[in-house]
Amino acid sequence: DKAYNAALVTILKIMVDRTDIELMIASHNDTSLEIGAIHLKNYPHLVPKVSFAQLKGMNDMASMRYANQGFTVYKYIPYGSMTETLPYLSRRLLENTEMIWKYMI
Repeated sequence: DKAYNAALVTILKIMVDRTDIELMIASHNDTSLEIGAIHLKNYPHLVPKVSFAQLKGMNDMASMRYANQGFTVYKYIPYGSMTETLPYLSRRLLENTEMIWKYMI
């Protein structure tokens, strides 16, 4: 998370003075998403250049929060055979057990 957030901050800072960069913040991590949202609130000219994306069913509450604030939000749905998608979805589940428990309690 620290490396992702550091890279995110670096790219967002670079984007302030650039018009040729677009960014998709593809994360379920609340801290990473908030870093992006705060930066966009401070630099509203970047809003059309930055979007958020999460796996459908993962942190949908954050997706709705940012969509309601006027940010572009994408939800993606993996598709394919069970042998192709199950390993991916299992890995995502294991990576996000903390977030899942947070919303189940």
